[in-house]
Amino acid sequence: MRPPWREVTAAPGEHVVLLEPGRAFGTGLHETTSLVAEVLRDTPLAGVRVLDVGCGSGVLALVALSLGASEARAIDVDPDAVAVTRENAARNAVGDRVVADDTPVERVAETYPVVLANIEARTLAQLAPAILARVAPGGRLVLSGILAEDVAPDQLEQVRRAYASLREREVRRRGEWVAVVYER
Repeated sequence: MRPPWREVTAAPGEHVVLLEPGRAFGTGLHETTSLVAEVLRDTPLAGVRVLDVGCGSGVLALVALSLGASEARAIDVDPDAVAVTRENAARNAVGDRVVADDTPVERVAETYPVVLANIEARTLAQLAPAILARVAPGGRLVLSGILAEDVAPDQLEQVRRAYASLREREVRRRGEWVAVVYER
């Protein structure tokens, strides 16, 4: 990730996403964001459609596209986040591959092979029925925004209970935060 005012040259095999968070949450530097980006790097994304729930600045949708996803749907309840996501997609010349809107996840009709949600644990648990319904058969779900068990003992367990219908593939930790990867 780099802000528009800073020049960065990507090393071979690296991807640089141009990001201006503006009025939305998400600089790409937080541990939860880097955890999801790391999972995406390890996920086959060529030609895959991705849903980013609670997209903020659109950083995770843009990372997925830079790693080969064919298109991304980015949703957020904050209209400013939707506008910033569109602006960042245009900055990265992928505006034609990003659909950003404020449709509540419960009203998204499609399913996706990869679904991302980097939102606080309580909200992840509350949205579980709607998020689960968006994961395609054989699909992958990546959740973050969850404090580690030694920091907040109930958060990871709350999320695990809410998503127990999926197979937990792995838990990754960075600092005080974790990301959980599920498969349908």
